[in-house]
Amino acid sequence: MTEGGGCPDPPAKVIPWRGDLIALSSQMIRRRKALKITQAAVADWLGISTRQWRRFETGESLSISAPCLFQAAALLGVRIFDPSQIENGDQES
Repeated sequence: MTEGGGCPDPPAKVIPWRGDLIALSSQMIRRRKALKITQAAVADWLGISTRQWRRFETGESLSISAPCLFQAAALLGVRIFDPSQIENGDQES
């Protein structure tokens, strides 16, 4: 288990979305720095440790909960999901 009781990091070879998550993390880092927000401030706002946030940013650990990820994106003004990319046949009823 990872810090905070999250899911363990699976091996990179079984995470086809790992590159997308790293790219998202990079966007968040650039935005955080542009806004002059510290890692500690983001972590505090999310209710997690600074170490846990730093490990996410560096890619050392990609185990961060979905709510934390979406809250961080909202705080930093980074869009995770673009609903216009969904085709009509992909939407669930």
